Amino acid sequence: MKKSLYIQILFFFVGFITLNKTIHAQNNTYPTEILHVHLQKNIYISGEVILFKLYCINSSTHQLSDISKVAYLELIDQNGVAVSQNEVILNNGMANGGFVITPQLPSGNYAINAYTHWMNSTSKELVTVKPILVFNNKDLNQEESDDKVKTTKSLHFRDLANNETKFDSLLPISDKSKIRINSKFEDLNRYIKFIITSSDFSDHEIYSISINSKDKTILNKEYQFTNGKYELKLHKNNFDSPINNIAIKNKKGNIKANSIFNLPEKRKGQLIEKSRIKAGLRERINLSFNLSDLSKEADSINLSAGIKLIEPFEYNYSILDHLNTFSNFEASSSIYFNQMKQLQNENWILTNNINPIWLKVKSKNQINKSRYPEKEGYVIEGQIKDIQTREELQNKMVYLSKTGEFVDIDVFKTNENGEFYFHLPIKKGLHDISIQLDNQTNKESSIILKSKFNHNGHAPATWQKEQLTEEQVSFLKNIFENNKVREIYNQKTHKNLLDTSLYRGKQNFFGNPYLSIKIDDFIKLDSLEEYFHEFVSPVKIKYRKNKCYMNVYNPESKSVMNPAPLILYDGIIITNPRIILDKKPETIDRIEVLPYEYYYGKSHFYGIIHVISKTKDCNLNYLPKNTERYYLPLFTSSYELDCISIDKNLPDFRTDLLWKPNINLHKNETYSLEFETSDIKGEFELIMEGVTNKGEPILYKQKIIVE
Repeated sequence: MKKSLYIQILFFFVGFITLNKTIHAQNNTYPTEILHVHLQKNIYISGEVILFKLYCINSSTHQLSDISKVAYLELIDQNGVAVSQNEVILNNGMANGGFVITPQLPSGNYAINAYTHWMNSTSKELVTVKPILVFNNKDLNQEESDDKVKTTKSLHFRDLANNETKFDSLLPISDKSKIRINSKFEDLNRYIKFIITSSDFSDHEIYSISINSKDKTILNKEYQFTNGKYELKLHKNNFDSPINNIAIKNKKGNIKANSIFNLPEKRKGQLIEKSRIKAGLRERINLSFNLSDLSKEADSINLSAGIKLIEPFEYNYSILDHLNTFSNFEASSSIYFNQMKQLQNENWILTNNINPIWLKVKSKNQINKSRYPEKEGYVIEGQIKDIQTREELQNKMVYLSKTGEFVDIDVFKTNENGEFYFHLPIKKGLHDISIQLDNQTNKESSIILKSKFNHNGHAPATWQKEQLTEEQVSFLKNIFENNKVREIYNQKTHKNLLDTSLYRGKQNFFGNPYLSIKIDDFIKLDSLEEYFHEFVSPVKIKYRKNKCYMNVYNPESKSVMNPAPLILYDGIIITNPRIILDKKPETIDRIEVLPYEYYYGKSHFYGIIHVISKTKDCNLNYLPKNTERYYLPLFTSSYELDCISIDKNLPDFRTDLLWKPNINLHKNETYSLEFETSDIKGEFELIMEGVTNKGEPILYKQKIIVE
């Protein structure tokens, strides 16, 4: 950008208009997101792949959400530890993928925690928890000592206050608390019974129970445990809100247990159960569906469908259960955008000049603390500290540079906590980036990137193998043996869809360069410095006290600009020009120069010099000072069910017959669902879940008897 009064005035008006629009937009709050996880099945053998489909719902419209663009999934063990993590791109509120269960994973109850950053930072209660069972055959024959059983950490799901869902809790009991809160309906669903139990209690100790809705206190009374148990029954009419909170405090007022419970309203959505069909072994079946079969009002519907052998476990938790439970949960983000409020202060604008205004209207700089939706891209959040004193470095310019032949950088000024925020584009593949502190900072710094995943996940109850029924043990052994047979014949159940292509920018942030020379177009010289002297006239190289300096000559002002320009090598900011000049000329593709002053956010560049290598991978022996380089493999791996027909001469022991995560049905269209049965006899079930364009959840069930 050329420095001129006309350009400054132009950007002032553009920035002012955009600023008013942005401030006006901030008055509209972001609604709560609800994330439903449809799993291909609920029981897994160690070494299998968990296949999932995500539906991110806007709680205000009940339609697919366009707020967040990234979802996070974790596989949590019984101790609350994540044994696997996955990031997926939300496209129009939906995503599908999978992640591998390692063959070494022990048998037990596990939970899939799924959330967007906006859900997770708005309220932990919004984190979706999906229970599953992982089976490892060796655990059926392995005896555990009594001591080991006693020391196992016991975390439990809380009851959702609707005992018909057969699903306990969305939040873990605190590690410090040994009090559990459960609830259920009684007396024709007119009364709610609360059961509070404690494994560490005193019959003489006084506790208090407090129940609150959004608008009022429903109950606040003292009680004592009797043999570690206390029960309370309240009429449903006492509650004026579908979302309520219950807290248990000791005599000192310290909260010992805290929970929410939901009073479901009239059930929303369509439950469709079709009569069962019969099929033979190795039979190809075609089921046809029309939109009118699933919804009478919708114009379109997005669905995911799976067929599996029916599991003798109570793990099903459908989209109807989930969306009805959280249909009235509300959250607001307007109070979290304090930086935007500052922009309305005229004195603040005058103090910080015109350039920050132009930058501030960009969404990445509206982020405040850790509460934000990833609406436009993957947000890199981090903090910079003095490496010696561990003090946060405030008001320092931080640059995010993306490696490649085009200069693609972002700039951010750290806040009072030394924090910075950047957006990465939602692109599958390897992101090769560097984060750099302004070269005017003399202190040695450490750059810390923050993970979006939770430190402790919502964990399921401890698995006790002795609690399994004979039917369940038989089922687990059968699917394990079937899986082993498939391994013998190298019949892979899943295909890995790997995408590790390097994501690169498509153009320079400053537009076209003023000068661009290609090294191979000129005669061969001995050093890169000679090419600068002979062919890159705007760049002046000088030495003072054996130190190399580069400056740029401005053809408009007809003078050499000071201080130094922005110098880059394959998109990465370089503080010492000698690093570039020592490169062999035959390794360089071209040199680009912009010989003007350029304002970029809060940065003021006195010219730009960019040297591009032939490999375009920024191969450096060492990084510049206060620079960290990261290779972020974002969204690079996914999986799908391999349903290729098996040779008729080989056994087919598949128990997973179908997984179609992306079905889109429109009016006057027919969709054919094709699959082939295996050599396994028994009851299979087709489950289809989805959401219509009107925001109506759909659940379709049909049994398939294979004889």
